[in-house]
Amino acid sequence: MSLSWRRGSLCATLTVVLGQDFLATFRNGARSPPRPMTLVLRDDASKNVTLAPGDGVERRARRGLVVDWFDSGEFTARTVLSSDRFADLDDDAALARQFVFLDTLAIAPCAEAAAEATPLRRIQAAGLNIDVIAEDPVVAVVKSFASRDECATMQSLAARGGARRRTPREGALSHDDPSTGFRRRLGLTYDWDLVGNETLPAALLQRAATVAEAFDIRVPVGPFQEPLNIVEYGRFDYYEPHCDVSCERSGPKPGGRVATMLLVCEMPKLGGATAFPRHRGKALTLRPGAGDAVFFAYDKNARESLHAGCPVRDGVKRVVSVFLRDGVTASSPASHFDVDGGAAVGVNVAGEIGV
Repeated sequence: MSLSWRRGSLCATLTVVLGQDFLATFRNGARSPPRPMTLVLRDDASKNVTLAPGDGVERRARRGLVVDWFDSGEFTARTVLSSDRFADLDDDAALARQFVFLDTLAIAPCAEAAAEATPLRRIQAAGLNIDVIAEDPVVAVVKSFASRDECATMQSLAARGGARRRTPREGALSHDDPSTGFRRRLGLTYDWDLVGNETLPAALLQRAATVAEAFDIRVPVGPFQEPLNIVEYGRFDYYEPHCDVSCERSGPKPGGRVATMLLVCEMPKLGGATAFPRHRGKALTLRPGAGDAVFFAYDKNARESLHAGCPVRDGVKRVVSVFLRDGVTASSPASHFDVDGGAAVGVNVAGEIGV
């Protein structure tokens, strides 16, 4: 079985074999202009190799292997051989879940020269200006979604114990386990029972729900929704192309996620864009300013919401994520469901915690 991922100037074709590792062919596909590239596999065994344009080399590889590319001695891209990520949605879904080489930085919308997506129109909701970037499903940038002081409050709340570190199952591992498909310096969750008297997380949730309503997405608001998260990305940190739900799902079930609001509290000096590699066949690059938020829905056509956090090249990116769910209540909170609305592990079909 051979899987191919090609975006921008680099590509790799993986020949997957049974066992813990497999044979991978790494190829220099640089075309703008064609030039030599140096391949560095972070496995403490392989020697660095400089490849002429179009040339490739076979190496043994494994899930979680970190791969770096250098152009004339300058770092160009960091990638990870991963699983359970959708490299190319034209592939059969079952095949796309196999070990796939994902080149986050080299995909066209992550390139520094990529033009930022042009809004289709501007609307207003909750007193906020919203630039609609794409539709079906919607992608939008909410201008000045939160103030500088509100971002500072969220960071302060986390620092004084209003948030907990995420568990490995929730995606806390980053540098320790690159096979998770992302690298991040810090990931914290504002559990509702930890925020105490601080009302800002609930206010941001309500604000996000109001924006969603402008796109005919109506969700209940309360501490039964998924808690907010704060994520910090340092240099070379990224999030590979992924969906916030199952990419192949046909539609949401009660309890499942329907939309995401990604509040950007700090943008890096270089890199860190939010990219939608193939939204209805078109690549979208978004570089929101501090205080702006990226809103995108997947209540329909979830596969079109495939998105990536482009690698940070210089500086820090700090975001607060708000996941909106449909059909959750005080008696059936978000914790009872997986992202698609199925029963969470440890919860039976009646919505009760399993024993």
